[in-house]
Amino acid sequence: MSELTRDGLERIREALRAERWAVARLHALASASAREVMARADAEEWDSRAADLFRSRLTEISEELTSARRALARAIDAIDRALLALANVVPVEEPAGVAR
Repeated sequence: MSELTRDGLERIREALRAERWAVARLHALASASAREVMARADAEEWDSRAADLFRSRLTEISEELTSARRALARAIDAIDRALLALANVVPVEEPAGVAR
């Protein structure tokens, strides 16, 4: 439960942000690589099935990376809401002599 402290949530949020940026970089790299390969490919040497398979696999990769980015964004949003809720909680001091 120590992770549910303000500092713990901040650390988790920063780790998720780093992961989200890593996934975004992978997404950009995969897209750029696909464009470069397709631009350099000699149309006469590519058969249509190979090109279709290549495009299909790149589409799958792109969709998975997009899903991962969205999941990380939702997790970060949830942590942000939890941090806001924690910020709005004012600790109540108990009167002296009252047992918990």
